[in-house]
Amino acid sequence: MHHTTGDILGQAAYLRRSCEILLGQLRTIDGMVVGTEELTPIQEAAVSNANEGLAERAKEHVELATQYVESWRRALNAALSMEPSWRR
Repeated sequence: MHHTTGDILGQAAYLRRSCEILLGQLRTIDGMVVGTEELTPIQEAAVSNANEGLAERAKEHVELATQYVESWRRALNAALSMEPSWRR
């Protein structure tokens, strides 16, 4: 295996594991709010503040990461689709 191939696979594995960790954290958040339909006004305000600020920033980062991964995929596709010089 080429060094660059190993690097790509390592990066992809790292990102995949990071996504698995993120999904686990999101499942935890889902579990935290199930059954909390009757919050006090103070709790409601605190939950709203946490949701508006932190959740929005997290969404922005995930969307940006998605764009970077798509650009990475296109760049790899372009590089791997190049005709080798010995075939010209």
